[in-house]
Amino acid sequence: LLTREAYGFRSIQNIVRKIKSNKCPYHFVEVMACPRGCLNGGGQLAAPQQSAQDLFRLVSSIYNGPTAVPPEADPDLAAMHAAGCVESLILHMHTHTH
Repeated sequence: LLTREAYGFRSIQNIVRKIKSNKCPYHFVEVMACPRGCLNGGGQLAAPQQSAQDLFRLVSSIYNGPTAVPPEADPDLAAMHAAGCVESLILHMHTHTH
């Protein structure tokens, strides 16, 4: 099963061209217009206990926060791998769709 993300209009246009010409090898494509995904977009969980302004500030601070660390640079994951916790690594590093 091949998957792909298409974030931003240029990526979306390229994927649509491939689909229309039957040259798209992917089975599932996640499409969001915003670069790096949509900030507090329609696919996000609702937080009714917060005002819209508070939620926007929270999500903006997370979005503009530190960048992700590649798995090979994470000392905790390296320690798990060194200890032979491969099954635990797989559980924590993979997501599942339904």
